[in-house]
Amino acid sequence: MLDGIALEKKGIPSAVICTDAFIVTGKAMAAAHNAADYPFIIVKHPIASSTDEELTEQARMATPQVASMLQFGKF
Repeated sequence: MLDGIALEKKGIPSAVICTDAFIVTGKAMAAAHNAADYPFIIVKHPIASSTDEELTEQARMATPQVASMLQFGKF
């Protein structure tokens, strides 16, 4: 989260991806760094025990959001 916010503040578009288990933490971190409305992409938790097929599907589903965030930036 912090890397994405820092990059955006420097004018470098970024796309932060967070698993659903860390939504509250991600929002709190963004708020603590004066970026309460900072958007991030949410994927299903856990990642570590996911199969290659499950990860491929999550990536496929997240790709349009990543492309949009990288194209338009947030700050």
